[in-house]
Amino acid sequence: MNAASLLRLAFAASSLRPGTQGSARAGTRPPTTSARSRCRRLLRLVQSSLVSQAKLFVDEPEGVSEPGHGVVAHARAGRPLGTKQRAFNRLLARVERLRAQRDTRKRHLEDALVFHAAEIAPRARHALQLRTELVGLLRVFLHDRRLSAGDRRILADVVARQVDWILAHDDAPDPDVRELFEELHGVSLADVEQEQIDRLNEEMKDFLAGEGLDVDIPDVRAGMTPEELAASAAGFIEQMQSRLDEATAREQASGHRKTKREMREEERARRIEEARRSSIGAIYRRLAKALHPDLERDPAQRERKSELMQQVTAAHRANDLHTLLRLEVELVHGEASDVATLTTETLDAYTEMLKQQAAELQAEEMELLFNPKYQPVVVLGPFGPIGVIDGEAEMNRLEMEIEELRGSLELLSTPRAVQEVKALVRMERGVRRAPAPARRRRRR
Repeated sequence: MNAASLLRLAFAASSLRPGTQGSARAGTRPPTTSARSRCRRLLRLVQSSLVSQAKLFVDEPEGVSEPGHGVVAHARAGRPLGTKQRAFNRLLARVERLRAQRDTRKRHLEDALVFHAAEIAPRARHALQLRTELVGLLRVFLHDRRLSAGDRRILADVVARQVDWILAHDDAPDPDVRELFEELHGVSLADVEQEQIDRLNEEMKDFLAGEGLDVDIPDVRAGMTPEELAASAAGFIEQMQSRLDEATAREQASGHRKTKREMREEERARRIEEARRSSIGAIYRRLAKALHPDLERDPAQRERKSELMQQVTAAHRANDLHTLLRLEVELVHGEASDVATLTTETLDAYTEMLKQQAAELQAEEMELLFNPKYQPVVVLGPFGPIGVIDGEAEMNRLEMEIEELRGSLELLSTPRAVQEVKALVRMERGVRRAPAPARRRRRR
């Protein structure tokens, strides 16, 4: 992660919600619940960026994500399902579908990342090396008197574009390339990088002010080491979490006189939360009792129960009601689930939990494209990630690019090099005279 990536995550987080942009305001306003949720999403993205730098190809535990079996409320003879039970069934199906979508997207990204590491990254590095060598050969002609002053100016523009491309794709550019950048642009690369970071700093200030959060932006400077970036990000996370907690506490303590309706809603929410805690705890205890490996004498069954118990524990920690229900149906009740006999409060608690779980799964799927781990294989559009690269097509494109660069290097290594440079200048001059659409096609 470079120095500016940490700041860009703020706008990745804000772009997850359509039609919203952070903007500067005079002073700050108290953050709303939706603003706090967006900022907490930003925290998750920053945290994931720190983890991703250290482990790109490490398998991460996902908990239980197999398709569900029999997790529905069943109608009984003479007792059709009620409205809440039917809504419960729809939510179960939605959670299962969203979980499958998230896992499919992640598998697709993982496969693309493996292919990128094996096939695309080596070719990209080779092409970058060849392009750097080509720039080195062209540099010699920038002051060659065999070229006219006008030709040298055009050649300088061509070389500047190549240098800019190299610097945009090389995390550790050759010192000669950095020196050439300064020669062509009249400004140091460090100054340009710091200017970009300063601009992102201002944009992030606007974002945080627009969300009503008085938070200092991360201390990010050009040339920071990964350790320094991680320390800066960790401080930002701690500060932002503290501000969010303070805002929540102030909102809870600032109470106004509640209406009867608000008090009824609060009481209902309290009962639902109690039912949720007791229900998830009850399911967990029943599963723990049924799956306790120490009570099993058969070694094969003991190992199976130990693995299932790990899944149950992971689901309990994550408040994953869908997985706990599915495991209970499969391992305790079989198809004769008693979900249809749940009390109204318990069913309400389950429904609220499943709604929350559905929203989280949907956000997780969207956030995958913003995870820095997958940055090499994500296609960026004008407003953020739009998909995953076509690995085969990119590999073929790089093969063609490598062949073209090799050919150019061979031509510039012959006695006719100056003629080849003049031909390049003539072609560039022709491109400049061509209509705009043709110019874009030729320069690509």
